[in-house]
Amino acid sequence: MRADISITTLIGRMTRDPELVAVSQTAQKCNFSVAVNRVFGKGEARREEVSYFDIEAWGRLGEIVHQFGAKGKQLAVTGELIQQRYTNKDGEKRSKIVVNAREVQFLDRPEGGQSEPQYAQPASPYQQ
Repeated sequence: MRADISITTLIGRMTRDPELVAVSQTAQKCNFSVAVNRVFGKGEARREEVSYFDIEAWGRLGEIVHQFGAKGKQLAVTGELIQQRYTNKDGEKRSKIVVNAREVQFLDRPEGGQSEPQYAQPASPYQQ
C-alpha cells in the first residue's frame, strides 16, 4: 500500500519574528507565519490577494529559523500539511492547517557581518 502525502512549498515573507517554544525538556519548536502574495488578472482587472500560513519548525531547524529569521525576511518553506484539532474555551471543536517545515531556504541576502545559512534541513521533521 502506498502512503498518502501532503507536501507544499511556499515562498513568502515572515509576518512576525519567529518564536521558539519548549514543548518538553528535550523538544522545542519554532512558530512563525509567512505571507504569500498572489497576483492575478490583467490591466484594470489586476488584483492582489494575500494568504497567511502558520508554520512550525522542530528541533535544530527551529533553532536555525529562530536565529536567522525575522519579520519581513523572504524565505522558501517546504513541508507537510498537518491538521491540528482542538477545543476552544467555549467547548467548540475547531481545527486549523499548519505547515510542518522540513526545509527552509532564506532568500534575502545577509545584512551586516553575520552570515546566515542559505538552506537548512533537519534529519527528520519530528527529531525529538
